[in-house]
Amino acid sequence: MSVQITNYQELADKERRGFCAVSLDSLVTTTAITIKSGSVVEVAGALYEFQADETESGGTWAGIGNSNVVYVYIVPAGSTATFIYSTTAPTWDTAKAGWYTGGTSRAVVTLFKDAGGLYQAKAMIRPVQTVGPEPINSGAPDVAFGRLHHLPLGNTTSRSVFSSAPPAAAAWSAAQTGSGVVGVPTGAKGIRVALWYDAYSTVAGMALAKMFFSDNNSNVPSLSTGHPRMGFQGYSDVAGHFISDGGKEVDIPLNSSGQFYIYSLTQNNITIASSILYMTVVGYYMGD
Repeated sequence: MSVQITNYQELADKERRGFCAVSLDSLVTTTAITIKSGSVVEVAGALYEFQADETESGGTWAGIGNSNVVYVYIVPAGSTATFIYSTTAPTWDTAKAGWYTGGTSRAVVTLFKDAGGLYQAKAMIRPVQTVGPEPINSGAPDVAFGRLHHLPLGNTTSRSVFSSAPPAAAAWSAAQTGSGVVGVPTGAKGIRVALWYDAYSTVAGMALAKMFFSDNNSNVPSLSTGHPRMGFQGYSDVAGHFISDGGKEVDIPLNSSGQFYIYSLTQNNITIASSILYMTVVGYYMGD
């Protein structure tokens, strides 16, 4: 049973629980985080205001290895508070209505330290209970992937990770590299790829290809498994007719080496040796 709160002091105390109005200098740069002056956050029952722009305390970023998911923690010390970086994932504290570690340090930002030590994938942590600390701008359906980071659109930089004949029916490709290349940071959990398939028919009639994608080549896909997949089809009036189908996107998981595999379930009425599967990365996931 719930009851209405009528005491104004009690009401104020409960309203501020979990309060977070933290502003950063920028969410899109790859430079160090600065919490902006005027930011206010509640930590373990106390409200703290940043009265000047503030950077990290204690040089904690330097002690973190590259290719790690990182959290920004607000750490109280009496009547003041500073912030540090840590790879320790927070857990939800029901009593405090926030993401905490050690009971008194509150996580407010998540980011990724890439292979070059840059500050990537910055995002504010949503102050609600979820299966993990969820960035406010998270939109990806897979919690393990996190949010999608779009690569710059409309430029001339190559984002190709595969442009060759796909494997024959019921066969795997070799391992393909999906991170640490074409703008995808090392340590990425997955990539979003735009697909296009150009092929030639073997005979007149319907041509069909069903392709699957995986972070391993041991679990064989089928129509009933949960592997990412894409189908391509076209119709040919004569043998050797050119068929093109694409403009589709799929999310592909990467293994710990940043690799993925292509599996052809079927290749019907297609001369595989002369066909080309184009795979262009349009975004990536860091698990944040």
